[in-house]
Amino acid sequence: MTAESRDAFFHLANVQVGEPFLAKAIIDTNALFVGTLPGAPYHYAAVCKDISRINHSCTPNAAYHVDLRTFAFDVRALFPISPGEQVFISYIDPALPRAARQDALSSYAFTCACPACSLPKPALAQSEVRRALIARADATAESRNAALERWARGTPTESTPDYASITTVDKMYMDLFEKERLYYEPVWEGYMARLCKAACAVGDGEAARRWAGLAAALNRAYTGEDRGWDEVASAPERTDWWGVRTRKLGGVRSRTNLDAG
Repeated sequence: MTAESRDAFFHLANVQVGEPFLAKAIIDTNALFVGTLPGAPYHYAAVCKDISRINHSCTPNAAYHVDLRTFAFDVRALFPISPGEQVFISYIDPALPRAARQDALSSYAFTCACPACSLPKPALAQSEVRRALIARADATAESRNAALERWARGTPTESTPDYASITTVDKMYMDLFEKERLYYEPVWEGYMARLCKAACAVGDGEAARRWAGLAAALNRAYTGEDRGWDEVASAPERTDWWGVRTRKLGGVRSRTNLDAG
């Protein structure tokens, strides 16, 4: 390390007062989780001069991302951040119950007083329910994907749900994400993808562009890339989902009219 980098490192916070090795104590206090690296079975973490100084919130307004091609970190906003507003990331799984979050954060030697942890009892109870739902939001992902596929591409019947009904659960979860200000990384994209597909299936370009645009922005925050969502947002009518439901309904109406005659 250069003298400047070494000086910056040893000026980072240290809450591991019982650790006899100062460097390890600073690493344990400030390291950012990276995960596995290509060709290596271990999990890695990194200490950054500036990003490691960002405080925690269980309702983070930003996320950090590491580009493994360059080994560079960046931080991107998850929500609009006003001038002078503090930037927060999450040190732990934010979908945990409040007590579990506080326990997980105890190693950092502070008691979280973020908006989610500071709620009064009635509001906290509601928040706990929402976060519990968010934490297990991917439990029905496979069945919901299959249901959407049948709805969009199957032959409609009298019992087939309409556009509003098929999107009810996914919109409910998007409302949960918004109310908790928590686009939970493991699950949010699946819900947004289904909403975008459903909108495309009925030719609702405005909704499709809105969901795809939000998906692109969140993916850039979490992964550094739009993962193809920018292209969908710019031209949803070019996707293979465009109008598939509308065409099916048109066929049913035609047959219905012929039968009536």
